[in-house]
Amino acid sequence: MFDTKAGEEAGDLLALSQAVDLLIVPTKPDALSLRALPKTLAPLMEQGVSNYRVLITDVPPAPSTDGHEARVALMDLNVPVFSRDIRRASAFNKAALAGTRVRDVKGDQRAKLAHMDYDLVLKEILKSVTPR
Repeated sequence: MFDTKAGEEAGDLLALSQAVDLLIVPTKPDALSLRALPKTLAPLMEQGVSNYRVLITDVPPAPSTDGHEARVALMDLNVPVFSRDIRRASAFNKAALAGTRVRDVKGDQRAKLAHMDYDLVLKEILKSVTPR
């Protein structure tokens, strides 16, 4: 994975899309990220690349509707998105600080749920990707 300024690494992104079975493009459901995403995806869409999907990450818990609103906005633009989002969880920071997996974080009830989000995304990837 690499981070880009919207649209600036078009050649690299296209080359990467040709070298992988599935290009996962993460985004947060905030206004700045969602405004920049179409610029990032433009080279893929213009070239008819179809082996990419957007993963909405760092989704705040209810009652926030940011994750749902981001999904609807992306789908309205015909952007392929994963069916599952990754929730915002302090367990990710705790795991990084402890040098452990998220599911192994002790004393955080939401750690297993946070891990489950990625597990479900992995299952979706494995169902949809045809090996080269």
